[in-house]
Amino acid sequence: AITDWQRDFQTMIGKNHTEYFDEENWLYFTREIFDLFYPSYGDTWPTFNGAIGMTYEQAGHSTSGLGVITAEGDTLTLHDRLTHHSTTGLSTVEITAQNSQKVIDEFSKYFDNTIQNGAGEYKTFVVKKSSNPHKVSRLLRYLVNQNIEFGQASGSTRANGYDYSTGETGRVNVEEGDYVISTYQPKGTLVRVLFDPKPELADSLTYDITAWEMHYAYGVDGYAINGQVDTRPLEMEVESELTPSVEKPYAYLAKWNSLEDLRYL
Repeated sequence: AITDWQRDFQTMIGKNHTEYFDEENWLYFTREIFDLFYPSYGDTWPTFNGAIGMTYEQAGHSTSGLGVITAEGDTLTLHDRLTHHSTTGLSTVEITAQNSQKVIDEFSKYFDNTIQNGAGEYKTFVVKKSSNPHKVSRLLRYLVNQNIEFGQASGSTRANGYDYSTGETGRVNVEEGDYVISTYQPKGTLVRVLFDPKPELADSLTYDITAWEMHYAYGVDGYAINGQVDTRPLEMEVESELTPSVEKPYAYLAKWNSLEDLRYL
């Protein structure tokens, strides 16, 4: 999900920082304990949207006041932290400006590649129309907010895929009207990351959250499919507002199936 260019440019940015830090004899570390895995951090989210995600952080936060004693017994002041952050920020602008055309070209290529080739092992993700409609609606609204394209299956078919409900791989039934999210689109890499049924990390230890898949997060049924599924434009179903049939009702009763029921109450 992370391209060679993104990794290479992160290294270029880091090396540019080291020149300024070495000049001032400031200490720094590389590749110590953090990783790029959970997609909702301030560096991973831009990365999975084609940008170069970087985290600049120096310990202390709100408890340190004007200074904090480090593990080495030295004093790290607020002024030190501000200076280090401003230096890395300006260094990032500098190295990006020096490679501006390459940055623009690679950003465009990031989206063009998934339009042509899709992304990942599973090229298509299916959300069953038979799932709880309120939960499906919440998921679809989320996809719209992320500019992720989707449609509905134009017909019924069988395909090879992974069933999120059973955790098994085999032949699955896609029915007409099921919601289909393909990785053959500009946001294909983000789709892959959000719907990957079994994300894997090279190391056995991680700082990150390791589970976020959309079917599980929203409580819907569906499949991850190796190939593509024919789709038609989405038929948006607008639910009518419920109007009480009693002029002065004593109470309201709603089935508890999703958070939408709580919002109704």
